[in-house]
Amino acid sequence: MEVKSISSGLRVKWSIVDCCGYAFSSCLQGGKLYVTGYDSSKTVFKWKIEARDLNSGSPAGSVIAGPEKSWGELLSCAIVGSNLYVAGFHGSGSKEAWDILVFSPELDLEARTRSVAGWPFTIMGSENHVYVGGYEDSVHEGRLVRVEKRLVESLELRNVLRLKLAGGDDRIFDLEVNPLTGDIWMVGIKERFGGFIILASQDFSIRKIVELPSRAFTIAFDEEGAAYIGMGSGIAKYSPTGSLMRALKGPETRKLVYANGLLYGAQNIELNVGRNALIGVYSTGLEPIESLKLEAGNQRPVFGIGKMAFSDGTIYVAGSARGGERGESWAVYAIEAR
Repeated sequence: MEVKSISSGLRVKWSIVDCCGYAFSSCLQGGKLYVTGYDSSKTVFKWKIEARDLNSGSPAGSVIAGPEKSWGELLSCAIVGSNLYVAGFHGSGSKEAWDILVFSPELDLEARTRSVAGWPFTIMGSENHVYVGGYEDSVHEGRLVRVEKRLVESLELRNVLRLKLAGGDDRIFDLEVNPLTGDIWMVGIKERFGGFIILASQDFSIRKIVELPSRAFTIAFDEEGAAYIGMGSGIAKYSPTGSLMRALKGPETRKLVYANGLLYGAQNIELNVGRNALIGVYSTGLEPIESLKLEAGNQRPVFGIGKMAFSDGTIYVAGSARGGERGESWAVYAIEAR
């Protein structure tokens, strides 16, 4: 795969573009990369997880499954202990519902629990709990943002946060724990174009809600507790208490990871032929350092929601490649960084 680089500091180590589907999140454990998404090779979308060797990208296991006579997508993953925790949904008729699944390192299904109507977009693990965020479709209240706190061992539900924000289309896309304050930060969209940040304790006591002028997709923290929010209009930096420090207008930023004093973004740029995936590198002051435009043969790679990962100087990120005879392809990249 030919790659056009705007800099010399980023290089594709290996890449996989394979029919058919969409890859959302990347998680690392035990020398393996786990990628979650959906397979679209059949008449309905099915859950898909694959494992690959970190160094070569060689296959190390895969699962294509899903409830019979329904469709589903696996949108986010987290490593807790040695297990892979995954959040997604299954659909039947005109309704979708939450699923939280636990897999062994060999991708054997260890546990599964179902929850409310709606979609969960993100999952995060701690020593004793997993937190899952997304939206709930309530019969009587309409669409609400929802976060669940569950026990790691049993997936027993311990607490729920349900909020009505602007109205019609509120949803949480990402949540992470601030390493300095211990608070949970949640980001997402309200209605069609606006976004928000919610700061809360780990027991869901709301500290602060910040309205954003653009949709918010992802969040990352540095070691000093500063938060970096990836949005439709670029990236913004916030203090540990939720005050704006700096905003940088730029490409739509769907995923972020902070490592070794630098911020790495999975972004989409607008070209004459449509959107195309880009890796951007920034300082903690949001000064652009370098970037790499990705390619996928006669298709165009794009990034959706989800998580990216970083280990030993390599970025691991997943998305989809569009266009050409293949239509929609599963796309995974390992990119050597600074």
